[in-house]
Amino acid sequence: MCETIRRTAASPLDRQLGELGWATARELGELSPAYRSLVASMATLARLGYPCDIEYPTQQAHFMERAAVHDFDVMESCATEAERVENAVASAVLYEPLLMSLRRLAQSEESARRYGL
Repeated sequence: MCETIRRTAASPLDRQLGELGWATARELGELSPAYRSLVASMATLARLGYPCDIEYPTQQAHFMERAAVHDFDVMESCATEAERVENAVASAVLYEPLLMSLRRLAQSEESARRYGL
């Protein structure tokens, strides 16, 4: 990815991560695959002419923060270290597609409510 496009996308994201209090994400920066993916997604949207101001990822970050808190609450309820590790892997591998499926179903429902389709 062109360095200028990456910097243009990363700058508002870095500020927003700071405002969210997500210091780890900012500190890891390019070392974090999730951070690199987020920057790449924002840069791609901008390059293709799709407006995506910082408000949209900010709103989504708040939803995902609640999901992360829930994930760790469930993980910490596991009795053993092995169960916690298994739960963390299941969360990353199995529950992530579940969350995306729920989002798509919610969009389908909202579409039907708004447009009667």
